[in-house]
Amino acid sequence: AALWFTNVTDTIELLREVEVKIFAQIYKEMDAKIETAYFKFMLLSIGLVVGIMIFVSVILYFIKTSVTEPIERFKDTLLNIGANKNLTLKVNEDAPLELSAMAKSFNALIATLRELIETSKLGASENASISHELSTTAMGVGENVEKSVVVVNEATKKANEIEVITRWVQHQTYH
Repeated sequence: AALWFTNVTDTIELLREVEVKIFAQIYKEMDAKIETAYFKFMLLSIGLVVGIMIFVSVILYFIKTSVTEPIERFKDTLLNIGANKNLTLKVNEDAPLELSAMAKSFNALIATLRELIETSKLGASENASISHELSTTAMGVGENVEKSVVVVNEATKKANEIEVITRWVQHQTYH
């Protein structure tokens, strides 16, 4: 029985050593797998953060090119029109929907202003021409009035002379 006990004890000890080695190996493999999983998780996290940053950058670039730049061009054109009083410029209508509608409306307003200015210039030119014609006519009428006054004065003088003669003749004939 002592031999059996010793054999069983040795076997148990041997099983314990195998068990400790297996657990050590399992823990070692688990640590390696945990370390690998942690590394993969970190790479995935970094990749995800970089991907989000790239996505946000693309979105910001899209916003800048499709919204901000057309607004800047619109503003620059308006400032240029205002600074130079140049109504021949047009606002770029190639923009997002709302900005394009504003640009079309503004361009239509500028075109209407140009037409009104041209009409006003034409009217002013016509008025100047008519004014010149009236002035010339008035000068002619003034000259004719002056001539008429001279003729009337001469006629009045002659009429007065005739009247005097007529009175003298009447006076001579009755006396």
